[in-house]
Amino acid sequence: MTPTVLFIASLLTVCAAVLTLTLLRRAEKMLRGVRLETLSLRSNAKALLLARLLAAENTRLVAKGIDQGSLFLQGSHRAISDVAFAFLELLPSTRGSATVARETHNLISAGLYGVFREVNRHVGEKIASDIEKKNKTIPESKKAASTQPKHAKKIKRVKKFARKKSR
Repeated sequence: MTPTVLFIASLLTVCAAVLTLTLLRRAEKMLRGVRLETLSLRSNAKALLLARLLAAENTRLVAKGIDQGSLFLQGSHRAISDVAFAFLELLPSTRGSATVARETHNLISAGLYGVFREVNRHVGEKIASDIEKKNKTIPESKKAASTQPKHAKKIKRVKKFARKKSR
């Protein structure tokens, strides 16, 4: 071979190597961007899951607070009614009926407060379980769609390019 042909062949080889390195760097940059985007999507999905779990637990906490508040209110109501009924029992003309009225009042108020607390407990638990179910019932198609990066075409090109280079 002549020196000119060798020089041109060498020059072409160097150009091909530079072009290949440039394309590889570009592909690596695109791949890095895709990986970062995927990581961001996964982080967002986990943040959403955590937010829903926190919402469910906060719902339970509020229901528990309402329950404790109603117990306090029931005790306060009982204390006030005991003072009123004690006053009525001091009077001889109302003593007999005051005792019956106190017992009836205490039974009715205990029943009402109990029903209120039970309904509150059921409603709080239902809301919390519905929130938790939303975490478990995300369809697979939505999970897959939410983790697919925006640059799907670029990924395909990078993969195609990598397959060609590995041959």
